[in-house]
Amino acid sequence: LYFSLAFGWPGLDSYEVQYLPLKVVPVVIVFCIALALRRWSPGLALGIAWVGAIAQMAMGLAPLPVNVVVFAVLYTAAAYGSRRVYWLGFSSAIVGAIAIVAYLFSPSVLGDIRDPAAALAVLAPLIVTAIIFFIAAAFALLLAWTLGALVRASIRARENRREQERAEQARREATQRSQEADAALFKRMVGAVHGLPHTGRAHLPPPRPQPIPARRQLDEQ
Repeated sequence: LYFSLAFGWPGLDSYEVQYLPLKVVPVVIVFCIALALRRWSPGLALGIAWVGAIAQMAMGLAPLPVNVVVFAVLYTAAAYGSRRVYWLGFSSAIVGAIAIVAYLFSPSVLGDIRDPAAALAVLAPLIVTAIIFFIAAAFALLLAWTLGALVRASIRARENRREQERAEQARREATQRSQEADAALFKRMVGAVHGLPHTGRAHLPPPRPQPIPARRQLDEQ
């Protein structure tokens, strides 16, 4: 808050500086709310950040240190938001860069247009500067969004790997149960053929006495 008040907007008169906190404090509070809610609800945090940015531009404030919250919100939207929030974050990065350039350079462009004599001399370098600012702003915002997208891809890959491991484990367990069932069925079939009960213990009948051949009986006599 202190740095945001210190930055304010250069060139303000004493009256405007006196009422500057009334403009800066609400903007800082809105951005802090967006920062606090970014993990709980990335989409809501993205919307609140847009409200803060629009309020900041509507009150004519300069870029404030609290605006770095936008990078955290874009990162979270890309990393943890739904698919819709993911693409809304990408669109916000592009539209936000355009809004920054339009907000910073529109007053100068309009002033040059009202003064036709200086328009040709100043307008061309101003347009080049605006393009450079747009590239820089878009790069910074998209960089935050891209880092979130990389984290999102890493999370998805890790979840897919875990799903594959769980599916492979379930397949191995199903195969093992099937083999155990087949082995138990085979054992019961073997037991039924040999007169074995399901407990697996053999109950064989007593051996029958074998008759002694007649010739062997004469030899023994």
